[in-house]
Amino acid sequence: MAEFKARGVSVLPVACDITNPESLGTVIERIRKNMPPLKGVLHAAAVFDDALIGQLDAERMHAVLRPKLLGAWHLHSLTLDIPIDHFVVYSSVTTLIGNPGQANYVAANAGLEGLTELRRGMGLPATCIGWGPIGDAGYLSRQTAVKDSLGQRLGAAPLSSAQALDLLYGLLVGSGAPCAAANFDWAVLARVLPSAHSARFEQLNRTSRPGQASASDRIDVLALIAGKSAAEAVSLVRDMVAHEVAQVLSIAVDRVDTARSLHDQGMDSLMAVELALGLEQRFGVKLPAMMLGDGMAVDRVAARLVDKLLGGDTEPVAAAHSIDAVVADVARQHGEDATPELLDRLSSDAQALAQSRERRSA
Repeated sequence: MAEFKARGVSVLPVACDITNPESLGTVIERIRKNMPPLKGVLHAAAVFDDALIGQLDAERMHAVLRPKLLGAWHLHSLTLDIPIDHFVVYSSVTTLIGNPGQANYVAANAGLEGLTELRRGMGLPATCIGWGPIGDAGYLSRQTAVKDSLGQRLGAAPLSSAQALDLLYGLLVGSGAPCAAANFDWAVLARVLPSAHSARFEQLNRTSRPGQASASDRIDVLALIAGKSAAEAVSLVRDMVAHEVAQVLSIAVDRVDTARSLHDQGMDSLMAVELALGLEQRFGVKLPAMMLGDGMAVDRVAARLVDKLLGGDTEPVAAAHSIDAVVADVARQHGEDATPELLDRLSSDAQALAQSRERRSA
């Protein structure tokens, strides 16, 4: 406000309960009587009360829905007779992709998209923007854990406020249809998104191959390491393994500690199965899944792969054989704790992972 005032702009901060139509109506009436004509509305209010959907009750739903959705409705209804140029509501990219623990927040944002369509159908201005994480301003600048979590899920750094403001101008002069503005890596996001293969993401799936290596990564590994020293070969393979680990853990590759145990970095048994399948697909070499999840670091994995590649052990192993080996590893590792039910479940999960990878390769 001080910066605006220094430029000669009059600023009037007014607090009111946006969920109360009488309170908001008083503010709008004050604008009518004492200020220049109201030309725009920007609704950015939000309350968060995150919980898994089974723990959400009416009170927790209302706490999040009221300021965002009911507040937007009041702004809509109380400005219907005012010729404003802009009616902007802030949604979230999570409304498109989902976000565990935020069913109430996603529902509120979906409601904003509906309100936008209603206004456009009435011939009124309306813009709904589904923002991705913005790292240096607003809520996420104060909640670093949430920001890091979203960054991992989206596979890319948050937008900066400067980038967001540049995008905002283009969105305001655009069609007004609901849209999203976010920085993400679809190959990373698709791995943790159950609906990744739905029709909603058809265009992204046509231009990207979720969970697959890039064209440069798919080159012949043997040709890549040919003529290299063992140390040079390990260094090249280490980078590829780190990318596979980053995709499985849904983190940026620069956060993978190549000298630290994969288990200590958060890899569980099922993730180890997925990593084993990914390495097998990329290198044509099988490594036991339980070994990957039980103390191996990327450095050691890379060295083991190079040993097998240079030793001529490069025949791809069938997925079914890999899965049988995984189950056998579990039995050896856990002994009496490995019940038939546990082994059946792990086998089913591994089969599903293998089939998913085959579909993505097709």
